[in-house]
Amino acid sequence: MDNTGKDLLLRQLDSLTKDDLLMLLHDSHRELKQYKQDNDHKVDFYDAVAGTDDLTEMSMVAKVINISGYGRNKLFEFLREKKVLRHNNEPYQQYVDRGYFKPVEQSVTLPFGQVIVNCKTMVTQRGIEFIRKVING
Repeated sequence: MDNTGKDLLLRQLDSLTKDDLLMLLHDSHRELKQYKQDNDHKVDFYDAVAGTDDLTEMSMVAKVINISGYGRNKLFEFLREKKVLRHNNEPYQQYVDRGYFKPVEQSVTLPFGQVIVNCKTMVTQRGIEFIRKVING
């Protein structure tokens, strides 16, 4: 900051009353406290999920993110609209490469003994946080 800016700032500070300064200090303290609370929640969530290799089904992801109106089907629909998932709910490769999703093969035995193999989209812990960010904008 140049000398002109410092002089202007000092003149403005001189014109403030003690009550003005106390109010500014109180407001700053309240904003800082709110900021810390908001970030503590994020840190707690990150600590809870970071460093694990657990994979989660989309139905459980919907429960974990706990956003009103987002069950499993709505979550799939939303991620397809955002071009994160393809029409068949498989993730686009860029999101697999980022470590958000992992497609896994799953075999299903039909009633007459026929076995079919399909692909199931699983979500990593990083992916849960990614989905939460995409939904919250």
